[in-house]
Amino acid sequence: MAIKMYKITPDYTTKPGDTLRDSLESLSMTQAELAEKMGITRKHASELLTGKSRITPQTANQLEFVLDVPAKYWLALQGQYDEFLEKTRQDEELANHVKYVKKFPYNAMAKNGFVPATKDRTEQLKNLLRFFRVSSFETFVDQTSQNPLLVGAFRSSAPKFDLDTFALHAWLQEGTILASKITTHQFNANLLNEKLPEFRALVQLTNPRDFMPKLQVLAASVGIAVVAVPELPKSRVSGATRWLSPFPKAIIELSFRHKSHDSFWFTFFHELGHLVLHNKIPFFSVNRSYGQTIEEQQADAWATNILIPKKDWHAFITSHNTTNHPIDEAAIIAFSQKIQTHPDIILGRLQNAGILDYSQFSTMRVHYHWSSEKND
Repeated sequence: MAIKMYKITPDYTTKPGDTLRDSLESLSMTQAELAEKMGITRKHASELLTGKSRITPQTANQLEFVLDVPAKYWLALQGQYDEFLEKTRQDEELANHVKYVKKFPYNAMAKNGFVPATKDRTEQLKNLLRFFRVSSFETFVDQTSQNPLLVGAFRSSAPKFDLDTFALHAWLQEGTILASKITTHQFNANLLNEKLPEFRALVQLTNPRDFMPKLQVLAASVGIAVVAVPELPKSRVSGATRWLSPFPKAIIELSFRHKSHDSFWFTFFHELGHLVLHNKIPFFSVNRSYGQTIEEQQADAWATNILIPKKDWHAFITSHNTTNHPIDEAAIIAFSQKIQTHPDIILGRLQNAGILDYSQFSTMRVHYHWSSEKND
């Protein structure tokens, strides 16, 4: 007699024992006969029918001979029932913790493509687990409850500021995900120093679609993954430098937070300065003004001198320190051409130094914005 082959679907809720009982009834076989034919105890046969015992590969092979039903069918039936039970258990567990989702700017994360868009809180929590690449809620809490700023130095405009560490965690994780997709050579500090003129030359390009791919290729050649990730609400972050281990690979993550050409490049070279000057310490750039730690002062000075060499800067300021030689647009352009940089870099330095007001020569500023295709 042929045995009815039930269709198996991912949400199949019938216990394998129920299907086994139906099969016995269709063959007019008793539980005792099943035990005898399989060479197992009556207790074991009873546990198979009640679901107390799982169908193992050995059991499936025995059932194939006794019931003339392929072993793979019984294994699939047991496997999918196990999957249903685990999914049910997980859904119930996550449903008890959906409030944790509120700690994250989920809508902003979805808007920027970090996670799928959904209004279902349980699905949001599942998506966050996948995003942070953790297998349990407990691990997720342990990982995201830590203050990311405590693992390294950071720069800020004030000792206390309104910063959302959960948003910062999400921003950093997106950077890690993107960086993992970039193949780099092993980090080489000597080669990095040799290629500094090539990095600096990219400053003259103003379209991120042009300079970002070139920047990423150049950085990868010296062991650095450069990624751009939109700032999340209250993450307050401009850039971050950290290391992946055990492979000697560095990450420079940039947010284009101030959306201006000079700010982007100063932040990049500041973070690059940490890689050159400091030994594998993570750094975060939070807010526009910087802290007063010695490491931050060193990175600031290094970035400033790379963008505009100190000797050239002093010569420029000195030569335009009279009424007869004012710093005007023509002077800025001429100086930028002389030192082969972009005028916006010169203007930004003049304004940050208080030599020019931020309202002056505003048409020379280069601004960016994030689009659906990241930045353009």
